[in-house]
Amino acid sequence: MTRLRILSISLGRRGGFPIYGLEMTRSLAKICDVSVLVASGSDNIGEWRKLSCPMMEVATYHSNLSGILSFCNIPKFMSIKKFIDARNPDIVYYPGSHYWKPVLDVLIPSKTLIVMTRHDPVTHPGEKSFLAWIINFFDRRRPDAYIILNESQKEEFVKERGIQEDRVKVIPHGIFSSYAKSLSTLDNFPEFRILAGHEGRYFLFIGRIVKYKGILTLINAFISIFGKTDRALVIAGSGNFSDDEIAALGKIPPGRVFVFNRWLEDSEIATLTKYAYMTILPYEGATQSGVIPASAAFGTPSIASDSGGLKEQISDGETGFIFPAGNEKSLAEAMLNAHHMRQDEYMRMRERSLGYATENWSWDALAGELLSFMEAIAATR
Repeated sequence: MTRLRILSISLGRRGGFPIYGLEMTRSLAKICDVSVLVASGSDNIGEWRKLSCPMMEVATYHSNLSGILSFCNIPKFMSIKKFIDARNPDIVYYPGSHYWKPVLDVLIPSKTLIVMTRHDPVTHPGEKSFLAWIINFFDRRRPDAYIILNESQKEEFVKERGIQEDRVKVIPHGIFSSYAKSLSTLDNFPEFRILAGHEGRYFLFIGRIVKYKGILTLINAFISIFGKTDRALVIAGSGNFSDDEIAALGKIPPGRVFVFNRWLEDSEIATLTKYAYMTILPYEGATQSGVIPASAAFGTPSIASDSGGLKEQISDGETGFIFPAGNEKSLAEAMLNAHHMRQDEYMRMRERSLGYATENWSWDALAGELLSFMEAIAATR
């Protein structure tokens, strides 16, 4: 079969989307003809520029107002269309959605197939809004096929989209190699020096502070066990705590909980994760999470709720622990079980976590699955 010409459109600027886009695109470029349309303001633009494939960098926007005004920049979109036409792709691949997608879909030739990774096939609880509805509406307009990251929600996604099951492929989340490259030590970050003495001993929640993440469940579970363990709890990420969460945090003695409530750089995420005893994902609703593969890549096991696809990312008792979503008592028991593990048991769990991640979540393997799926879709055209 002739090598597919694939245009990867990755316009996310911050967070996991541009990292996911880079990792998948970089591995795809090893096995097919790839060109790239990427946001010039992406946090990892330097890594994108290292790819040896045709690339167009485009300034997107940096605020709600500039986002609205960006749709009026006709010359920019005409330049994008010229780039797309020159590359003449067989398939356009979106590693994630973007507000510009309705316009880009018009610029992409009708003969070109579109494949899109839908990171959240089911909208998170509490995040349903008119804007989310609009994005969903346009996301479904042109894709010929989808990638989703877990099996648990495939049936619901297929039914909701009204598409054939063979047009949806489950490919799990891979390991963010950029985290390993940016790894440092806790004492290299002035703000993290307060964790001195807690290296390898703290439970870690890392990610956005939003309601569906179940942070109150985590705090209350920790309150119920802090007299039975000398481990600390670290909560790190941007977002706003609820009044109940703030009140609950106030019940924990000083020196037992550490909160870093801001946006974290890759090096900070990597370092906090590397030196955690276990990461905790107390989510009330979830599709999957990049936190579990990132943790496993450092040999750090995870404790996660059984929500959505999280349970697919952990082998209970082998690479971490699973508990019923929203159940404070069960989470507390899982944390105590983790705390009381013998050192040899814990080290075996670390080894299994790392081994599983290395074998199952490498980007080259995942990109191979994606390419095979694209070839199958292209063969039906």
